[in-house]
Amino acid sequence: MAQLLEHGVNEGDIILRDVPGCWELPFAVQRLISTNRVDAVIAIGVLIKGETMHFEYISAAVTQGLMQVQLQGPLGEAPEAPKSRGSGTPVVLGVLTVMTVGQAWARAGVSSDGDGDGNGGAAHHNHGEEWGRVAIEVAMKQKNPDM
Repeated sequence: MAQLLEHGVNEGDIILRDVPGCWELPFAVQRLISTNRVDAVIAIGVLIKGETMHFEYISAAVTQGLMQVQLQGPLGEAPEAPKSRGSGTPVVLGVLTVMTVGQAWARAGVSSDGDGDGNGGAAHHNHGEEWGRVAIEVAMKQKNPDM
């Protein structure tokens, strides 16, 4: 949220919603876009690889689902005009796909253990800050395509 606030987004204009897991993100984003109250959505989650193929299936489905919502809009229709019933609203993919919890913390900017092995390692930047900047940029470009 810090990046959004630093770039002039009013705190009252920031809508936070929780979902049970990443699988539910496309549906929640679709519902939020259908309210016509958002200029962009940052879909944030984390998927940690386990011992089964579940990780691959969920990460692919969530990524495709979020792209579909972004391109087709809240009801699955192709966008006719910008902001028509919410279609065409930019969706920032903020889903971390990692191998360990340590990697997730590092990519969230909370830990300096960049590889998650507990030995320190290079710190990664806070992806959340990047997603905030991207959301502002794509929302502005959506409103003014000539930018």
